[in-house]
Amino acid sequence: KCNGRIWKHGFTTAYFFPLGHPLYIQRLICPDCKTVFRFRPSGYLPYYSYPLVIIFLELFCKKSLPDKLSKVSVETRKSWLQRLKKQIKLTLMKLKSKDYKKGFLELLTRGFNPISYQPNLKIPPHFPEPTEVHLFSG
Repeated sequence: KCNGRIWKHGFTTAYFFPLGHPLYIQRLICPDCKTVFRFRPSGYLPYYSYPLVIIFLELFCKKSLPDKLSKVSVETRKSWLQRLKKQIKLTLMKLKSKDYKKGFLELLTRGFNPISYQPNLKIPPHFPEPTEVHLFSG
């Protein structure tokens, strides 16, 4: 947020679907603006414990999902679909058809979170891969 420096800030536990146990994930903190960042497994949107693939399958391919993977409640699916419709309406005004699958994929292509509460919320970029030269080294 402030383009300040980022320091390691310990670990915390978090639950992610379909794992039945907590993961220890790294946290980072900016000492200037006090923003805390949490790492999460690849394929998970910020603030969601379900991977993007499961969200897509639950919304559009329900019949092809094995029963043991379908742990998402009906209310959760409905709220995802309502938020998706809202995001499509606000972001993709040109999309006239009711093709929500196309809208979902278009939002992802443009870098937007398709099931966010906030309109036009961009998916934050991943931290760059570590390089041989460390920022904090001499």
